[in-house]
Amino acid sequence: MNKLDALIDWAHDNRLSFHITENNVWLRNDKKDYHAQAQTFEAMLRLLLKKRNGGVVTWNVWNLSDRDSWKKKRKLEGCLFDRNYRAKPAYYALQKVLENPPQAD
Repeated sequence: MNKLDALIDWAHDNRLSFHITENNVWLRNDKKDYHAQAQTFEAMLRLLLKKRNGGVVTWNVWNLSDRDSWKKKRKLEGCLFDRNYRAKPAYYALQKVLENPPQAD
C-alpha cells in the first residue's frame, strides 16, 4: 500500500485525478484465502478514503459476482459475491470501512 499511497500523493501534487478502474483482488495459486483478499480490499478502500480530500480519487470494483465473468473458463474468485450471489468476506470488509470511514488527510 505504500506505493499506492505515494502514487496518489504524486497525482495530487501534480493536480491530477487518481482513478483505479477494473479492480479486483485476485487470489494467488488457486488458494482460496478469502480472509487475505478481504484484508487487501479493506486496506485499499481505507487508503483511498483517507486520500479523498487531497484531490479526486475514484475506485471501481468490477465483476462483483463470480457469475459475471467475461472469461467463463476462469474462476474469478476476486469478486465480492460467489456464483450464488452470497457475499464473500471482502464484501463485509468493505461494508465495515464504509460504515466507519477513516479521517481524510
